[in-house]
Amino acid sequence: MIVLKYAFRVRGFDVTRLDLDLPVGSRPVLFAIQEGRPTLWFLLDQERSEKTPRSFVVIGTGHTFTGPVDFFASAMTPDGSLVLHCFEVSPT
Repeated sequence: MIVLKYAFRVRGFDVTRLDLDLPVGSRPVLFAIQEGRPTLWFLLDQERSEKTPRSFVVIGTGHTFTGPVDFFASAMTPDGSLVLHCFEVSPT
């Protein structure tokens, strides 16, 4: 088992969707702001060869969005001016 991190791209106030191919059974363990970028950490088993596609989005408080999504966690910017919410996009 190993913990790896994946950072979201940020363009101005827009955060892009994070699309990953992760080993089956991988679990997100932390969502936080690191060096100004929303970042997800996962516990995963690199020995597993079978992968599954997973997608995550970050939404700011007060912003509208469409689902289906499953809430994972929230994080606050270091200065406390913004709270971001991380959701996993549910497979359709």
